[in-house]
Amino acid sequence: TVTIDDILPYIVLLARDQHGSWFLQRKLDEASRIERQAVFGAVEPDIRSLASDPFGHMVLQKFFDIGSLDQRRKIVVDLLPDLPALSNEMHGCRVVQKAIQHVPPDVQEQIAARLKDS
Repeated sequence: TVTIDDILPYIVLLARDQHGSWFLQRKLDEASRIERQAVFGAVEPDIRSLASDPFGHMVLQKFFDIGSLDQRRKIVVDLLPDLPALSNEMHGCRVVQKAIQHVPPDVQEQIAARLKDS
């Protein structure tokens, strides 16, 4: 059976692939906190581009469902500059919606302020 360690070097490639994205989401459901952090570390440099990706956005949404509060905050911080554009994209808008649903009120206020200023 394939482990997170086995696929860690290919995480971003998997996230951008239809079948890879589904596989990665299933692996995240089964992963330990440490394994999830390792996957997050691998996707973190590509958060902005994954948010707009037809399959990568689903991996980011998965982190809003199962990720730590720090991970969810980090995704929002990374996406703040692009929130207005993302909210108008077919895939990006889903990430923005998921963020609003799964972050604390102070982060929701940051999102709202950024969208209002655009």
